[in-house]
Amino acid sequence: MLECLHLNNGVTYGEAASKSLHVQLKRLSEFASSAAAALKVLYKTRSSMETVEPATSQNLCKH
Repeated sequence: MLECLHLNNGVTYGEAASKSLHVQLKRLSEFASSAAAALKVLYKTRSSMETVEPATSQNLCKH
């Protein structure tokens, strides 16, 4: 029974599963932070475009 629980390198399945889960959570958090940063950049560019658009349209109307 113990032989079945141990992998070839001596690490138990439980430890290996927790390690892989930890790695997955780390990758997920890294992905979430990068996605949040990308969204912030998109929001900034969008807000800056929104502030520029009325000014250009007003200039066009004045002409």
